[in-house]
Amino acid sequence: GQAAVLTFQDSMGRPGTPRFPTKLRLLYDDTHLYVGFDSKDADITERFSRRDDPIYDHETVELFIMPNVQVPDLGPYIELQASPGNVIFDASFTGPRQNMNKAYGANQKIATRIDGTLNTLDTDRGWVSEWAVPFSGMQGVKTPPNPGTEWRMNAFRIEKYRKDGKTQGEFTAWSPPKVGDFHRVARFGRMKFGK
Repeated sequence: GQAAVLTFQDSMGRPGTPRFPTKLRLLYDDTHLYVGFDSKDADITERFSRRDDPIYDHETVELFIMPNVQVPDLGPYIELQASPGNVIFDASFTGPRQNMNKAYGANQKIATRIDGTLNTLDTDRGWVSEWAVPFSGMQGVKTPPNPGTEWRMNAFRIEKYRKDGKTQGEFTAWSPPKVGDFHRVARFGRMKFGK
């Protein structure tokens, strides 16, 4: 099947097109959720190297998933991230920023393609992060979703770039939380599994 393309906006809800656009595609089968982030980036950088390093402090793409959770429930949920250098961060929560468990492992496989050079001061074009996330590794999932099943989710991107000699940040979201907190779970959207 064809994956619809989800686009990102300013995470605070301000109007305008992001300087560095992101496209997200989601597909699934009987065993995995497949995730593809396509991120425009003029200077791809990485500061971290170990699993569960705080990649959310630099450049990353993020997916928050609440399996088997529908509006208006606010948890539990899992947070999955990957950086341009292929570093994974994953954690589980019982509710909004509650009981973060970094020992949680989703067992996702990730692959990254960089169109440019990592950590080199030149002009890059972007990077693609593709994930295969097994349903068996998702907290709270006993059986794969059926067509029509609805979960809650959100997706984010943190982009760091240099402007006038200073590092700036662009924070974008699929469903903008409109506050400076990606864990504003009340603003998560709905993910409905198709046929």
